[in-house]
Amino acid sequence: MITVAHRLDTIVDYDRILVMEKGTIIEEGSPYELVKDRGIFYSMIRHSGRNESEIIIKSIKEKFKRRSSIL
Repeated sequence: MITVAHRLDTIVDYDRILVMEKGTIIEEGSPYELVKDRGIFYSMIRHSGRNESEIIIKSIKEKFKRRSSIL
């Protein structure tokens, strides 16, 4: 499934995210990997405001922990 998202909180459950600019992939990985790498995706989250970004990052980390414990 491919989803075009403008709200970052809608994609934190996804397995893989592609960040594109002008039709070119500039970043790809799991939400956790992209936050950990502190690249473009992380910057986009931080631009959503302090409270919102903290909620999104916490959610991504919690989901990663749950998935890791299942595997």
